[in-house]
Parts: sequence; C-alpha cells; structure tokens
Amino acid sequence: MELKYVLVLISAVLLFGCAMQVQDEQETGNLQNESTANQTIPEGQDSDTEDGTSISESPEPEPEGVPATNTYSADFASLTKMDIPLECEIVYSYQGKEIKTHIFMQGVSRLRVESPAGMSQCTTTITVIRGEGQYVGCEGKMVMPSCDWFRSSYDPSEPGRASNFDFQSVPSSKISCKDWTFDESKFKTEGMSCQLG
Repeated sequence: MELKYVLVLISAVLLFGCAMQVQDEQETGNLQNESTANQTIPEGQDSDTEDGTSISESPEPEPEGVPATNTYSADFASLTKMDIPLECEIVYSYQGKEIKTHIFMQGVSRLRVESPAGMSQCTTTITVIRGEGQYVGCEGKMVMPSCDWFRSSYDPSEPGRASNFDFQSVPSSKISCKDWTFDESKFKTEGMSCQLG
C-alpha cells in the first residue's frame, strides 16, 4: 500500500516538474517576442524577422478629415469674391478710433460682424448681413423693448459698407482671415426685428 502512495507521489512530482519547464519555455518565448515587437525601426527601413519576412515602417499619414488652415490678407472686396467661408479680424476706423472686429463671412451674401463699436446701448454690436438685408443687434440683450434687431437694406454690390461700418477702404495689412467651417447659425437673427427707414 505504501508503495502505491510513493509511486503516486513520484508521478505527481514528475508531472509538476514537466509543467514548470513548459511554462518557463513559454515565458521565455513571450519575452523574446515582446523584445522583437518593442524594437524601434527607423522610418523607411526594413527589418527582417526570424522567419525571413520583412517589416517596413513609414511615417504616419496626416489625419483624415482635418483640413489645413489657410490664412489670407487682402482687401475686403477681394475676400468676398473668393466666396469661401472665412473667419477674419479687421481693424478699421470708427468715429476717429481704431476698432478691432471679429467677422464670419462667405461671399457677399453672408456676413456677421461682431464689434465693440456701433450702437451705444451695446457692449458688442452684432451686424448680420443676409442677401440684401442688414440686421443690427446687441449681444445678449434687446436693442429696445420688444425689438431684438434693427432691420434695414444692404447693397451687396458694395460689400463691406453698412450703416455702422465701412471696410471698403481698409488696407489689406489690417485684415487677417483664415479658413472657417461654415455654420448657418452665425447668420440667424432670432426674435423680433424692427424695420428702420
């Protein structure tokens, strides 16, 4: 009876030893694979693997869907003729002061001017041009009770000339624009409009 137990014990020790050896070999193999995988291969160079195949690494391409941003400096009329969505900073003179405005535009039919000048009751005056309509309002408040926007006409044949600004004579050195992803919400004039003239 004791001999049976001794044989079972010896068998168990042998099996355990074999299992440990197999595990050690697997771990060594994994470490070698990780070591090979972590090697840095210089760009444009090939590396041969143990089985004779080649690995070639090339520089990562530019992310898709991210357009390059172009910048433009030109007179205002030339920018409107480009008829592309632009975001601009323009420095112009208003009542003897230099004023810096922020503008979103596309051609002559879509223009939004955000300016610290214009109407005295506004911290920031917003002027929206849509086609032949001009809408002037205040950022964050009504221009007068029951009126969010003053509406008047706009002449697209004279781009950049409106009731509270004139960009036609601004030199290109004071105009800086960049590509912009068009957003129709910039040209909405929600609320009540009051006709002027």
